[in-house]
Amino acid sequence: MKKIIISITILLSILILVSCDSEENNFPVIVKPEIVEVVLNLGEEFPLPILEAIDKEDGKLEVLIDEKTLPDFKKAGKYEILYYVVDSDNNRTEFTFTIIVSEEVQEPDKEPDYELLPYYKGADGLSGDSLKVFLKDLLNFTMRGVNYGAARYDLAKTDKDMLKDGNLILMYNRVSVKAAWDDGTTWNREHVWPQSKLGSKASNGSVNKASDLHNLRPANPKINSDRGNSKFNDPKTPTDIHGVVDSNNYYPGKEDSGDVARILFYMNTMYGLNLNDVGYLDVLLRWHMEDPVDDFELRRNEEIYKIQKNRNPYIDNPYMAQLVYAN
Repeated sequence: MKKIIISITILLSILILVSCDSEENNFPVIVKPEIVEVVLNLGEEFPLPILEAIDKEDGKLEVLIDEKTLPDFKKAGKYEILYYVVDSDNNRTEFTFTIIVSEEVQEPDKEPDYELLPYYKGADGLSGDSLKVFLKDLLNFTMRGVNYGAARYDLAKTDKDMLKDGNLILMYNRVSVKAAWDDGTTWNREHVWPQSKLGSKASNGSVNKASDLHNLRPANPKINSDRGNSKFNDPKTPTDIHGVVDSNNYYPGKEDSGDVARILFYMNTMYGLNLNDVGYLDVLLRWHMEDPVDDFELRRNEEIYKIQKNRNPYIDNPYMAQLVYAN
């Protein structure tokens, strides 16, 4: 894995204000990233965040990096990357982002001390490729696929709004809307792993990768269109809200980031699809940890199990993501 040991608690966050005089305290403010320290194994790399600064007089300003502080991912050590911004009045603000390159290989989290569901009998003690192959065989053997057309009605059950009868919850914007199918006007069927990258066509009578309910979520048609077949990635500046990052990347929003990661892990395990086509493993593993499984996902997994008879192991056993993808 790039088992990134990430401290979401702010360990180092330095904003240097040269003057304490309130009348002259007009220094630009750097918008700090949510993550400020990353621990990597020797030889692994991490894309440095792109930061933005706001100044009362100059508006948005470009934040620069002192090239002398750039990390050497092939050499163990602690690197404090210095970001800085200077406004038109020559006021300077600095921020430090820390990367620790460790010589010791970070091992995946150990399996927690609790029993697996009977569905996963035989998975005890497995990890890495052995576990992944076991899960792939299990998921495919138990799968009883339903056609794509059925999803128009099945999603009303799997993504039901438990607080409002007759409604379901949309992906990405988390809005509750009428569940009744109206030919895709209110909501349509979003392929989290894009249909264009599945190698299977979605038609109402077909039963294939494109009709797998684990990969289908109701979504606002406009938002679905905006996402297109973009890869999933972090936003350029910290935000909890979904949206287009650039022409190739899309951010699902904080509340759905972990859900997305676990769906993509399932699709990669179930069908052997290439994760690099839809996202970035280090980002997905981080989202998986930062946005843990919630009651909505648990209930959704159970409803899908009732319909197509297989489960998402990364929802039932979140630690398995570390065991499978950490190496």
